[in-house]
Amino acid sequence: DLLFTLAWDLHLFRATNEGAKPARKSIDWLKQGRERQLRSLVDGWRECSWNELHNTPDLLCEGSGWTNDPIAARKAVVAALPENRHWYDSNALADFIKEHDPDFQRPGGNYDTWYIRERGSPEFLRGFSSWENVEGRLVRFLVGGPLHWLGIVQLRLTDDPSGFFFRLTRRGLDWLMDKPVEKGDITVPIVVENDATLFVPVNADQYHRFQIARIADLVRVEANNPYEYWLTPSSLENAQEQGIEPSRLLEFLRDASGRPIPVGTKRAIERWVERGFEARIERAVILKVRDAEILEKLRDNPKTQPFIAETLGDLSVVLKPGKWQQFRQAAAQLGLLVDYTVNVDQG
Repeated sequence: DLLFTLAWDLHLFRATNEGAKPARKSIDWLKQGRERQLRSLVDGWRECSWNELHNTPDLLCEGSGWTNDPIAARKAVVAALPENRHWYDSNALADFIKEHDPDFQRPGGNYDTWYIRERGSPEFLRGFSSWENVEGRLVRFLVGGPLHWLGIVQLRLTDDPSGFFFRLTRRGLDWLMDKPVEKGDITVPIVVENDATLFVPVNADQYHRFQIARIADLVRVEANNPYEYWLTPSSLENAQEQGIEPSRLLEFLRDASGRPIPVGTKRAIERWVERGFEARIERAVILKVRDAEILEKLRDNPKTQPFIAETLGDLSVVLKPGKWQQFRQAAAQLGLLVDYTVNVDQG
């Protein structure tokens, strides 16, 4: 939710009748190095419209007669972060802010007009005595949530569920001290196999990965392994509908992989251009009978015929998706018991 809000606030999305679509600015963003991308996100977070107080775990913000300033709260917590890479207790950070800047999100010091309660409790948290349950939780969430998600701090959990230890990452310390982002990101090219399979390493160029997602079907995602995509007639058609012509697609695959496109994959794309859709793999339930006369009666009978999709031969037909159980019942009513090896959960 935070990343989606950041993308809107940074104008990386545009609204269309079909929903959010990448804006032109998103292409420029994807072509930046990874560190520049992350820096732009954390810089955008400083001023973004996402409201941490309304997303703090176990707190419910209700009513419409009051507002809070999430930007002021962020600035106060960021200002209190230590400019080193030592480990600190999140509860100690909250205590420090309570002592030196307790009204960081309530400039007027009014602790009685906000309608905030703990999840599961009917009582609202009022008065300065509730500071730990509201402001304290917010401080810990800002550190353990957005600052951690954006790569600014590293966490170390403790036995105390209310707190944790944290320290700035090297990236976070550079950001806090306003050091320029280092150049020279190392990216790994994509791999195009001869069977129209594409492998996209985790540290591939982000723009290349974005383009791959536009032209191929995502097949497998496994931790610490490259993302696996397949080029299929449907994905190529989808790419063409987005204005990506096959010639551009071939040029992109060659540039993104840094190698000539394997002959098999190149020919498969060219064949699709010439002939379009030619073959499809489908999951199906097959009915096989011992005698062709039985199959003929099943195709002709009004009780069983509606469940048959297509004929595969004299002794086999494909049943319509999710209809094999109804077919079995209808056949039994005609006096034919049908054995099955289909998992009942498959429907």
